[in-house]
Amino acid sequence: MFKKQLKRMWRNRLVKSVLVVISGTAGAQAISMVFIPFITRIYGPEVYGILGAFIALTGVLTTLAALAYPVAIVLPKSDRTATALVKLSLLISATISLAVLGVLWLAGEWLMPKLGASNLIEFMFFIPLVMFLTACQDVAQQWLIRKKDFKNIANISIACSFINNGSKALVGMFSPLAGILIGAHALAIGIRMAFTGYIGKKIASIPNGEDQDNISLKRVACEYRDFPLYRAPQVVLNAASQSLPVLMLAAFFGPAHAGYYALTRTALGLPATLLGSSVQSVFYPHLNEAVLAKNKTLPLLIKSTVALASIGLWPFLIVIMFGPFLFEFVFGQEWQQAGQYAQWMSIWLFFFLISRPVISSIPVFRMQRWFLAYEVFSSFLRVVSIYYGFIYSTDALVSIAVYSVVSSLIYIYLAIKFFFVAREFDREQVSNYA
Repeated sequence: MFKKQLKRMWRNRLVKSVLVVISGTAGAQAISMVFIPFITRIYGPEVYGILGAFIALTGVLTTLAALAYPVAIVLPKSDRTATALVKLSLLISATISLAVLGVLWLAGEWLMPKLGASNLIEFMFFIPLVMFLTACQDVAQQWLIRKKDFKNIANISIACSFINNGSKALVGMFSPLAGILIGAHALAIGIRMAFTGYIGKKIASIPNGEDQDNISLKRVACEYRDFPLYRAPQVVLNAASQSLPVLMLAAFFGPAHAGYYALTRTALGLPATLLGSSVQSVFYPHLNEAVLAKNKTLPLLIKSTVALASIGLWPFLIVIMFGPFLFEFVFGQEWQQAGQYAQWMSIWLFFFLISRPVISSIPVFRMQRWFLAYEVFSSFLRVVSIYYGFIYSTDALVSIAVYSVVSSLIYIYLAIKFFFVAREFDREQVSNYA
């Protein structure tokens, strides 16, 4: 009976695709976890905090680079339209990255302290470079997702994880500086972009007789305007709310506390983000296919959410129980306080993980405008939660605890909301079909 169920699951196209991507995720995660204990012993909390601040700042800016148009590449029925979206995304990202370079060239030394990033002044010209490379990588990966080439996505994840972490550990043995960490981070993004773009170009094919040049980029931009109008601001707000803890901890409590948070976010967020993005990458086109075929969406949404919850519950529960001991043992004695952060952060990262299928459903259900309003309100709550710890307790751990609880409640509400959205959508599909 059990063997039959396993065989039936393996024949399921969605399950097979998820397992393929997860295999790459697991490999990349394993490589990172092998290297991180060496990296934390080479670089101290303050140096690691500078890297965390750089990633936090670029994490916000890179979401603006292509105005969320890459997310739309999966949706069109025609490869001609999808190819036009690729061109549009690359053109926008190049323009915005050059604009950011110009701003930093003219006023970077004045602007960076205003953003709470004084420690990043000497690295500020890496910012537009990382913006453009990340945008190009996103475009190429969305094309692979469209083509359901999940095997290559998995292989690229493993290779780039080894390059990124290996370069940090190797070069850091001779020069353990923040610039080395930031340079290795930018190099890894560039290599990932090159791999993904090369494979995406190999599998790109436009049906015979279809001239992709006939499609107006202006028309495509207008057709998918809800992405820059609603999805891009939402993604920026979400990235800002995720990045603010690092920037605010660095500004209020010092770079060492930012380093504690950055390490914890890396150690715990890496499996949550990679596993969640693996499922999200596979789930997104499958849910879109279900909608186009007028199939039910709620069962698909619930099953994916429950599956992620069953996978993520026990690892995060172990961290909640033994966080300080685990972090001291794995990363070194000076990182014990990061384990206290991990106990609280595990709560919201668990709900972050299981919300990935729900996030995938937003463009499919055309809920971009609602999601923007939701993101504005939730970002405000996250900022207030961090600020509370600084004003009323002057304790970084209190800020992290309040932030984690608030973030958890935000994700719980989001999941419940979209279960109801999917139910209503399915009912409308049935009534329209009848």
